[in-house]
Amino acid sequence: MTAHQHWATSPLEVGKRIKAVDGTDVAPFVSVYSFPNGHTQEGGVPAIDTLFIDFDIPSGGEYRSTNPDPQAWYRDMSALLTRVREVCRLLVREGLDHHYRAALSGHKGVHLYLDFPTIDPDEGTPGQFKNGMRQYADELISYLESQTYLDLEAWVDVDSSDLARLCRLPNTRHSGASVAFDEDRYCVPVSIRELANITPNEYAKLTRSPRPVPKECRRNPSHRAHDVLTQYIRDATGGHYRGASRFDPKALERYEDEQNEDLTLEDVPFLMSRKPCIGAFRERADMFAHGAASHAMELNVIAHLVEERVPIDVIVEFFSDAPEFNEEFTRHQIEKVIAHQLNPYRCDTIWAQAEMFCLGPDECDLYSRYTGTEATH
Repeated sequence: MTAHQHWATSPLEVGKRIKAVDGTDVAPFVSVYSFPNGHTQEGGVPAIDTLFIDFDIPSGGEYRSTNPDPQAWYRDMSALLTRVREVCRLLVREGLDHHYRAALSGHKGVHLYLDFPTIDPDEGTPGQFKNGMRQYADELISYLESQTYLDLEAWVDVDSSDLARLCRLPNTRHSGASVAFDEDRYCVPVSIRELANITPNEYAKLTRSPRPVPKECRRNPSHRAHDVLTQYIRDATGGHYRGASRFDPKALERYEDEQNEDLTLEDVPFLMSRKPCIGAFRERADMFAHGAASHAMELNVIAHLVEERVPIDVIVEFFSDAPEFNEEFTRHQIEKVIAHQLNPYRCDTIWAQAEMFCLGPDECDLYSRYTGTEATH
């Protein structure tokens, strides 16, 4: 923590501390996350309940706050807000806007927050949280780029590897912008639907004074985002994250065009005849009862079926009888395998990660071939 950072244990205390620095050169920032388990400097995992998405003019932009030119600001903000509008229109079309909060920074940025229920800190180590969140964020931006056909990477910062990251508190004065524009400017809350039509002139108008928080800016957590991000954290390594180098957002479109529409669920036993563990997995009532092992086997099954160009709807149907089946999450897992071009696991990987799903030499010829173990009769 810096010299200007202080603990606050309630919203009231946050308000008091923010009011105390009003009119000073101390920026009114708050932590994106709270720290009920200790600060990250002490090895604690914060209460992760949102993903902070920061749209900003790139460092190579024309506008410079040290020598502010209103026309340069207008040109750069036009380019930025074009991207913001398209992203927000996409969120509205897909019915996801109610899970996002937003704010105008007051100067040259727009902040989005994807809210979800707090993730259990025991789901991973601090390193796994950082890497899982970063991979999820990278894929989110890639998805938004694929749907809007816009270059977003240079304009968006979703670096979630800093779990102690700060953000500007809405309805507080932005001192840098106030100096640059020679008038008071504020960070203000806005709705996603407002952002879907915002212009530079509207941005300037809205940030000239505080405003009531729109009802659409109240938290409405996404349970799907929670479940998916939790799985990313579980799957992540605790070391340095190098990025999802094989992620291809267009792969899903290609797969949908190339999948074999003639295949049905009845064809799967024949297709998987050399991998009896695949069919056996579907018959198990405890398919999803073994945590990470179940997840590993699920991805393995999906990868095998994808390799055979089985239609996505048929792959979903394969899992549909499971007691804990969730169609939305299953589709996400299938899309993840396709977009990442994940290969089926080797037998030794299944032995290491999901041994309870391996059938052994009595039922699997591949087991005998890999281990040299003979079946018992």
